Parts: sequence; C-alpha cells; structure tokens
Amino acid sequence: MRKYVLLGLAVFVVSGCSITQTVNPVGNLATSEVCIIESPQVREGFLLELKNVHQTKNAQVHVLGSDATT
Repeated sequence: MRKYVLLGLAVFVVSGCSITQTVNPVGNLATSEVCIIESPQVREGFLLELKNVHQTKNAQVHVLGSDATT
C-alpha cells in the first residue's frame, strides 16, 4: 500500500504544470491614445503598471469603468 502512495505522490510531483503562451506584439500604431477597461478579475497593481508602461511611451491613457462593456 505504501508503495502505491509513494508512486502516486511521485507522479503528482513530476507532472507539474507547464503552460506555454505565444504573444505577438502589435507593433506601431497610428494613434497615441489607449483606453483600458477596469476589471475586478485582474490582479491588483496590473492596471497601474499598464498605465505606467503606456505613459512612458507618451500615450494618452483613459481608464474606463467595468460597466463600459455594456
């Protein structure tokens, strides 16, 4: 019985989680204006960092409330 528990534990540890993601950059846009829709599902601090990144690239950033999608 102990052997099966150890085997199950080993399989669980070795399997892990490996997510791969490919992101293609948008490139240069003709506008320097960005609208961001707030979402409570996004991690705290992400909105602030997203705004900062766009502002360092001299983009005008508008943050819209989550009700803007309706």
